[in-house]
Amino acid sequence: MKALLVYLSTEGNAYFFNARHFNEIRAFPKLGLQYLSAMLEREGVPTELMDQSLNPFTGADLERLFKSGEYLLAGFYCAFTMEDIVTDTVRRLREAGVTTPFVVGGPGTTVAEPFLEAGFDFVAHGEGEQTIVDVLEYVRGDREHAEVRGVTTMADGALVKHPPQPLIRDLDSIPFPKRTREEVMKSYDYHLLSMRLPYISMITSRGCPYKCSFCASGNFWENRLRLRTPANVVKEIEEAKREFGIRFVSFKDDVFGLKRRWLEAFCDAMIASDNGVKWSCIMHMSSLRHLELAEKMAAAGCTSIVLGVQSASEDVLEEVARSPFDEETLITLVKHVKRQGILVKLQFIVGLPGEDMDTPYRNLRLALKARPQYASFYPLLYLDGSDLWASLTEDQRRKGPDQSSRSLWWKTYLRYYGDPRVLAQNFYYIARYNPGWVRSIPRFGLYARNSLSEQLQAARAP
Repeated sequence: MKALLVYLSTEGNAYFFNARHFNEIRAFPKLGLQYLSAMLEREGVPTELMDQSLNPFTGADLERLFKSGEYLLAGFYCAFTMEDIVTDTVRRLREAGVTTPFVVGGPGTTVAEPFLEAGFDFVAHGEGEQTIVDVLEYVRGDREHAEVRGVTTMADGALVKHPPQPLIRDLDSIPFPKRTREEVMKSYDYHLLSMRLPYISMITSRGCPYKCSFCASGNFWENRLRLRTPANVVKEIEEAKREFGIRFVSFKDDVFGLKRRWLEAFCDAMIASDNGVKWSCIMHMSSLRHLELAEKMAAAGCTSIVLGVQSASEDVLEEVARSPFDEETLITLVKHVKRQGILVKLQFIVGLPGEDMDTPYRNLRLALKARPQYASFYPLLYLDGSDLWASLTEDQRRKGPDQSSRSLWWKTYLRYYGDPRVLAQNFYYIARYNPGWVRSIPRFGLYARNSLSEQLQAARAP
């Protein structure tokens, strides 16, 4: 018998400029589910991954599959904004008489009750690779129900939280994600000017040592950073190139390259491999305080770096437990990285505690002074599991963040990307470093037109 892993598509991404049209320019590989697929297959269970964002399917399609009797168990992914669609889908499947054991995991499953009430047998918390194996062994009859770690479940009509699953200390011991040619060929990120196809995503580490109050990642990973070896990472890249001909890797670490010696060793290994694969990553500004690192990263294939600035206000940064920074140092860093042919993206969050109505404009002014190729102004979300979430009352969580500055969200986007200097540098980058990106202009133009139209309609609404 087989296992099925399911990703249900929402209309988009709540962080992005216009979520409804998100998939017009981005289709990300589901890396977490690919890791679980690899673990199940190592246990001898053929595994299929159904990703609704790549191949549309309905609840009726799932019902037919589960009633075929071919599936031993099924796992569902749930992000913070996906609880309704995931619980509704499983509730309907249970009402239709589906009895397949279901487990759900992901960052949106901190509160287990809604998922168990909908019909899930297990709600997984934390790292999933060993937990999915525990669930498999239970379903096979090789493990007692009470011995499944890292889950919340029901026993004798009562909700029971089992002991946590210990973090995997040796990340090199985890099998490489199971990828299929169809998934690789249907994945893209046209928002990134440096992207090449075929494209995959990877991680080199798990965890984050920082304690930003708006972020749940540090608590999820126990504020511990664990690293794969550079050799293991490069081996995965080379396997994917041989099998799928990949030309680009998007590293999805919470914070890439925190350890300087690790980063230098990885870059040296990429240079020595001479595989020609380009890559992007998310970094902390402190990791690039030694500016010469950018030169080595460029030589190793890095074409894009995302830096989380979050706010131009020192008061706001202190409010959210994030270290202030010197603006001139940031501007110098951005200019130096750009000179190496590396795209830079600065990320800001709109609506953080301590903001006033001028803060979004200060963020915009800083972005225009630094002039990265990209600047993102994301609306604050209350993330279950973050310190900020824990400090809120139930009423505050239900109401959500203050919306007074959210109306400026899309206006800052228009102001930034409408600046002639930003447009000129981005066209220059495309012409010099990645002229093939031009083929995506019709797709990107459609996204921009649809997004702008909806934002203008929303602004005119009473």
